[in-house]
Amino acid sequence: MLRFRIKNLVALAIILICLFSFLSIPNITYATSADTSYSSVLEDLQKDESFHIDDYPVIENDYSLDVIQIAESSNDELFVYVYQPKADNDILATSINISTGIDENLSYVNYELQKIDSYQTLYKYKVIGFEVLDTETRYYDISSIFRLWIDGVDLEVGNDNTVSEVAFEVSKLYTVVTFENNVYYYCSDTEVVEIVGKYVGFIRYTTVINWTGKACDSHFVAFSTDYDIDSLYEIEISYITRTYKKTTDNQILGGGTSLGGTTTYEYGENETHNETYYSDDQVEVEVGLIFKTQYTWDRILSVNDFKSSLEDSGIVLSSSAESGLSDKQWVLSFYESDYKKWADSIGTVALYDYETGVNVMDVTILRLKFETDGVVYNLGVVDNKQTGSEDPSGHTQTFWEKVVEWFNNLVWWLKFILYIILGLLCVPILILLCKFFKWLYNCLFGKD
Repeated sequence: MLRFRIKNLVALAIILICLFSFLSIPNITYATSADTSYSSVLEDLQKDESFHIDDYPVIENDYSLDVIQIAESSNDELFVYVYQPKADNDILATSINISTGIDENLSYVNYELQKIDSYQTLYKYKVIGFEVLDTETRYYDISSIFRLWIDGVDLEVGNDNTVSEVAFEVSKLYTVVTFENNVYYYCSDTEVVEIVGKYVGFIRYTTVINWTGKACDSHFVAFSTDYDIDSLYEIEISYITRTYKKTTDNQILGGGTSLGGTTTYEYGENETHNETYYSDDQVEVEVGLIFKTQYTWDRILSVNDFKSSLEDSGIVLSSSAESGLSDKQWVLSFYESDYKKWADSIGTVALYDYETGVNVMDVTILRLKFETDGVVYNLGVVDNKQTGSEDPSGHTQTFWEKVVEWFNNLVWWLKFILYIILGLLCVPILILLCKFFKWLYNCLFGKD
């Protein structure tokens, strides 16, 4: 049951106008709960006299989400009220990005949502894992809200990348004040930055002759925004990791005959990461056992600098990575993991092939601090949850790849020299042909 009491409002108004003159006042609700019994979405929203159900009509083919209100419960839970024009109970909000700090303390967490109730286009969700702070003034800066990606409705990103959840802009700051046992809600608009293009992948760093089968996978996200960013200072990001083991049974019979392998996977538990990276962060990794190779790179780079760094390290990019990076502005290398490949063999016959490594999934950027035209911004981000391919976007050029590259270059130079020789040989032939055609012309049309 929602509870809202207006007591000593006249005296309070003077204080609140001074403290929150920059805020606009939206629908005001206060949700209560008893055990697992919750009030309905319509019951909550109708506590506000300005609420009209007609303001939230059904709109066919509109799959968007719009946060219209929040409420705290007496059990320190947080509820979110969402207008969903499609009014389809099979299409629900899945998660939401919330920061309980503002200004320099802005820091977002992606929380899962649980549906509590719905009525036509109006939905009430509980924010899972969130506990209301025990302070007189509480902030809820909400940058975006998510739902599952829908085939045929949402665009595919291509380049071996997939989207699991689609983000919708909220860009609202809710300020909640407790005063003399009453709770007051205020709302103001905020500014966000939108990711307009993204590519997720990883680079596999090895030695040129990798006889150990070990490597380091450097996971990265390349992106563009709706701002023309001059300098990028901080990136806050969320992603999920899980370990895997891939086993291929080559089904070898006597005499080395193969029936065709079968592959199985074993996965570890999903782990969610929330990390912040800075412009001066660097990474150093060393791969190899006896003949070791050391690699160093900056975590935050422009796309051009990122490509140059890879080229200097002898990395060969895949065609999908070349395409995925082609129109992006910035790259963040955010996570490094170990990779190993080996086999159980009898002589030269591999009975089983094994691979172990880490999958990185649902990469989403939460916050960017950057400079554009001399102005520094610290903003929440609207960005889908995106997963890259399980195959490397690039790898260290192997010895045999170097041999092939050298051979191809040699062939190119041999062809070039051959064309020059042929060109030089053609010069006297052309001279003779010119003299012949001149003689023929004089015979036919020239002087007697």
